Amino acid sequence: FLIGLAEAGGTAAVDLVLDISVSGRAPKQDPALLALAVLASFGAAETRQAALAALPEVARTATHLFTFISFARQMRGWGRGLKGAVQSWYTNKDLDALAYQMVKYRNRAGWTHRDVLRVVHPEASNEARNGLYAWAAGKDAAVVPPLVDAFRTLQDEATSVSSAIDLVGRFPISWEMLPEHLSGQADVWAALLDKGMPITALIRQLPRLTNMKLISGARRDAIVDQITNVASLKAGR
Repeated sequence: FLIGLAEAGGTAAVDLVLDISVSGRAPKQDPALLALAVLASFGAAETRQAALAALPEVARTATHLFTFISFARQMRGWGRGLKGAVQSWYTNKDLDALAYQMVKYRNRAGWTHRDVLRVVHPEASNEARNGLYAWAAGKDAAVVPPLVDAFRTLQDEATSVSSAIDLVGRFPISWEMLPEHLSGQADVWAALLDKGMPITALIRQLPRLTNMKLISGARRDAIVDQITNVASLKAGR
């Protein structure tokens, strides 16, 4: 059905994918990413170009990007258009925002940033961005965004709980960035919780937080306020 839409002139379908995705009208993002991948693979050049141009708005996270690439590569080769769209996903992001995506979502759907960077070769506009790409590729990099330095410190088994709490307070650390020796520490999770967790992550982690006995008193009330706040729910789609 999607291939038929693409071949019939699917720019209207691209607009629909954008509308559904950006407005948060679907509970999962994968169907929109699949539809976009089909539209970027079949039909007239205008349809393919429109679909690839929409990629940054639909693939808002690195998880979305990897999922889109996984779908698209089942239907087409890399080609100049797909490479360019993925390059733009990296180069058009603010450095700190890109570092957050690359540290938080290091691998998904069978892809890593190293895999993608080796294909698309995005340009680095400064030394820190070049260092970020080098770090993701497994190379030594002296100059990297501050979050990467914080992440590397967290991975060190010598990093204490108190040091980890300090890092959580100073950097946009998410629970996905915690190494095994810190992921079971209730005090570290309390720091993440008190700093403010994204609403989807908070809802998913309620069982863990409950088992750690972190949901009580004022903290419990704050959680209830967050997960029943209409504006917060809409912002988190």
